[in-house]
Amino acid sequence: MEEERREAAQALLTTECRSAPGGVEPGASHQESAASYSTSAEKDFFAFDEMEGNTASLNSETEVIDYFKSGSELAVLSRFPNIKRIFLKYNIATPSSAPGERLFSLGSLVLTPRRNRLSDKLFERLLLMRYNHCFSDKHIK
Repeated sequence: MEEERREAAQALLTTECRSAPGGVEPGASHQESAASYSTSAEKDFFAFDEMEGNTASLNSETEVIDYFKSGSELAVLSRFPNIKRIFLKYNIATPSSAPGERLFSLGSLVLTPRRNRLSDKLFERLLLMRYNHCFSDKHIK
């Protein structure tokens, strides 16, 4: 079971590395990648699509395999630039917890000491009614 999950994650990560725009070749330094971008217009004239697609998929596949073989520390990401870019894309911090805080605040207004025996369903309905009261006909006009 664990091996199947690992293979599925590896396949998904490989697919994401292949489709990610602006990929950096593994092992290339920042200066080498900048030099390759400056001459990319010249290289496109002489490039063959089949050969580039095979090397890109091969490089992303080997990068993913090497990543899975390495440890699970965050410092490992510096050796794998494509995976680091994907990691930063999907593992961002939430910008604010304000909507959750507002909902809990409204929950304390709905669940008062006199309403201490509300069922879960009724509490949820009252909370949604209270939260969405600004969408009623009286407030739309």
